Amino acid sequence: MADMGNLVENLETISDKPAEAGDSVKKEIPVASFIQDVEEFMKKGESAEAALEKLQRLLNAFKFIEQRLTQKKAKLKFKMPEIQKTYDCLMQMEAASKLGEPLVTHYELAQSVYAKATIDVHESDKVCLWLGANVMLEYPRSEAIELLARQLADAKKGLATVIDDMGFLREQITITEVNMARVFNWDVKERRKQKEAAEKEGSDRMSYPPSRRATLAPGSQRGGAAALRRSNGVVPLCEIMVRRSGERRRACAARCGSGWLWCVA
Repeated sequence: MADMGNLVENLETISDKPAEAGDSVKKEIPVASFIQDVEEFMKKGESAEAALEKLQRLLNAFKFIEQRLTQKKAKLKFKMPEIQKTYDCLMQMEAASKLGEPLVTHYELAQSVYAKATIDVHESDKVCLWLGANVMLEYPRSEAIELLARQLADAKKGLATVIDDMGFLREQITITEVNMARVFNWDVKERRKQKEAAEKEGSDRMSYPPSRRATLAPGSQRGGAAALRRSNGVVPLCEIMVRRSGERRRACAARCGSGWLWCVA
């Protein structure tokens, strides 16, 4: 199972990598090991609750990394069309400059509002690129084309890497969820076994009760209906006449699990 301490330390590194970077973060994502034998795994001394808690922490960490990778993917998908559109525009300007003609185009003034413009691309090769954060920088056209081509290639590579990392991460999440289910089912099975064993032990005790001393119930009188008091309630008794020491006595009897119980009234 992955080291939770190392995982927490790597979270910031994984999430703070530039979105355009094509480096994979697979090596920084802990690998979840599938539990082949749950019985052997639980013999390490951990309780089911502790094992499930550890697996849940690992799953939460995987979910956190997945959320960051999803954000990177969305950011790359948003930026790539903008880079591609700017790159295509510069290539069109470069083609017009090679022909020695001005470029006639339309530019957007507002939403759904465009104006016609003529750009003397054959006379000047300067362009301005919007970098964001209220920053615009002037480049030679050839240098701007090279910069945008590199950014576009990095964005495509980064998107492919993020998708691959997300697939690997999804596999780790699935393995962890399966491990949690297997440990939980093992715990339920063990609890059921313990409950059945306790019920069987209690049933055995009821089938063979210990010998009890028969006594007269309070309120019973000589010559009246006798009752035998036991630990599980008052059992009415039949009455028969016996002769003991030359005297006629009334005796009471009741059936219990181990035989007949008698008392002489």
